[in-house]
Amino acid sequence: NELYAIYAQLLPQCDAPRQLELLRRRAEVAEQNLALPGRALEDVIQQLDRTAEDSSGRAALVAEVDRLALASGRFSRGLSIHFRGLPHADADELRALLEHVAGLLEGPMERPGRAFDAWLHVLLLHPDEEGPREAAWRLAEKLSAEPLPKRVPTLFDEDDEAEVEVVELEDLVEAAPPS
Repeated sequence: NELYAIYAQLLPQCDAPRQLELLRRRAEVAEQNLALPGRALEDVIQQLDRTAEDSSGRAALVAEVDRLALASGRFSRGLSIHFRGLPHADADELRALLEHVAGLLEGPMERPGRAFDAWLHVLLLHPDEEGPREAAWRLAEKLSAEPLPKRVPTLFDEDDEAEVEVVELEDLVEAAPPS
């Protein structure tokens, strides 16, 4: 834990290449010594944010984000990194990104409903291709075979709702005497 803190203190004082190295080491310490893959994930994301878009090391960092997101259970955080590239991606890059995300969602993340949505987006881009269509049908069959939930989730469960006190405006504002 002390080594992690030392790296954190040194980070603002270093130049950019040294910062990347410290973040890499800090991620290793967080995962291996402290058994905190979520903290390591954040350090790798910081590395990714400080790495140039055209850098050859970005792909390895994105793969590390995937691995740490799965290890820590922070799926949404890991997926958010992939979704950053959506606005600037051309059709082929978008397809590859959505297929990768669909694979993560269906496989290790075990979210077949969200994977189905990702495949539907691929189908919107490439409606005549068999691969995305087959994947969507396969997931549709899997999802339709699952039993319906006993209770439909609601936006707010009773325990989540806060007590709300109704206050009249007159109770909040005192009339000021005319001057």
